[in-house]
Amino acid sequence: MKLLYHTLFAILCAISTAHSQTATAAADSKPQSDAPANTQESINPVPGLVARGYLGGDHPPLKMPTPMVFVIKTGSEFPEVIRPRMENELRGTMDVGRLEYAAAGLIILKQDAEVRFDINNMVCKVDGRDFGNGKYTRPMKQGKYSIELNRRGWASGKPSFAIVDASTGQPVLFHTAEALNQELERTVKVNHESAASRLLDPTAAAAEPAASAPAPELVVTSALFGRGIKAADVTKRVAALLLSEPNGFSARPDWLHFDPIPYRVKALAIAYDYKGKHCLFVVPEGERISSKLLEKNAER
Repeated sequence: MKLLYHTLFAILCAISTAHSQTATAAADSKPQSDAPANTQESINPVPGLVARGYLGGDHPPLKMPTPMVFVIKTGSEFPEVIRPRMENELRGTMDVGRLEYAAAGLIILKQDAEVRFDINNMVCKVDGRDFGNGKYTRPMKQGKYSIELNRRGWASGKPSFAIVDASTGQPVLFHTAEALNQELERTVKVNHESAASRLLDPTAAAAEPAASAPAPELVVTSALFGRGIKAADVTKRVAALLLSEPNGFSARPDWLHFDPIPYRVKALAIAYDYKGKHCLFVVPEGERISSKLLEKNAER
C-alpha cells in the first residue's frame, strides 16, 4: 500500500506540474438569499429550515439552483437521507455529483437562552451577521432571528450544522408555511428551460435494492486527488460516482467533495482492478472519467 501511495503521489506531482496554470479565483458576489425577513409573523412555526438544492461550482457561492426544495433540521440529514433522494430525482437532468444546498428560516426563542452552535464549513448568518465556524454558545434574547446557512468553501471538509437550546437540547430552528410556499412558487432553469420547484419528502420510502447483483468487474482500490504530497483520499467517492454516473464525472472538487489545495491545479489518480488485472489511470483536473474509460485503459 505504501508503494502504491508513493507511486500515485509521484504521478500527481508530475502531472500537476505539467498542467500548471493560473487558477481563477472565486467571485466575491453574494449568493442569493432565501431567508425570510426577521419581521415575518407566523401563528404556527414548523421545525426545520427551508432549503433548496444547488449545483456546486468549483468554489462558493452557489449560483445554480435545482427544482428540489426540502426541510432540513440538522446538517447530518443531507448526506445521509436528503442527498440520495435528490440524486434519484434529478439523475439524467442535472449533474447529481455536484449537489449542495442553501437553507434559511428562523431561530425562535420563547425566552432568553444560551444557544449552542455546531457549525462546520458553513456560512451561518444570524440577522445578517456571520457567526462563523466552530462549536460555541451564544446568549440570545427572547424573540425571532433570521438565519441563513450555505457552504463556506471546499478546503475544510463537508458542511454540517446543529443549533439547539444549550440547556435543554431542544431545537430552535423553524420556518413558516408561508416561507415554504414562497420557495415552492419559484421557477428555476434546467437545461435552459423553466422548471417548477417541487417538494422533496425525505421520509418517503426509498426504492428497494435489487435482490442480488453480480460482483463488479471493476473495483477501485485507491484514488487520490491533489498535487504532489498534498492529496486527498477520494477512493469511496470515486467508486460511488463510477456506479451512479454511467456518463462519467469530472475530476473537480465539486464532484469529488474535496479540495486539498484550493486555486492550484491538481490531478486524479485511480488504482483499480479490472477482471483480475491491476491498473492505473491518471487525469489532470477537469477531465472526464467513466467506467468505460477505465475499462478501455485496462484492455490496452
